[in-house]
Amino acid sequence: MGYFVGDISGAYLKHDINFQLDSPLNFYSDYMKRWFKAPTGFITDFGSLRIGMMAMVVYKKAATIHDLGYRTVGLISKGKIDRVFLEAMKTQDIEYLKQYRNWFIRRMQATNFFRRRWQCYLGVVLFGGSSYKGDVK
Repeated sequence: MGYFVGDISGAYLKHDINFQLDSPLNFYSDYMKRWFKAPTGFITDFGSLRIGMMAMVVYKKAATIHDLGYRTVGLISKGKIDRVFLEAMKTQDIEYLKQYRNWFIRRMQATNFFRRRWQCYLGVVLFGGSSYKGDVK
């Protein structure tokens, strides 16, 4: 499974829609066997599809890496960055579960992560094509 180096740090721009990183965010993908590096100054919206995509609040790091893949011409194909997004969301689920283990044991809501992760993934696969800027097939 992949892993993140760094955390989300920055400030919102323009009516809380876009967020600009003030430190780099790096993700190593086991699926692609490579690093994805969102540099300082990179602007993300944490997921363009607002309606029905409230799970993006949990997956800000994954969404930032996904936006990097969609907005950087020639970096990666749409299908591959969508798979990297799924891998990054799974990584964040495990980070979150480790951090809040006792809370989750009491409430037994870990299955919600699976549902949210797949809702986000299907959203970008089905509706993300119009936002994809890369040329890679």
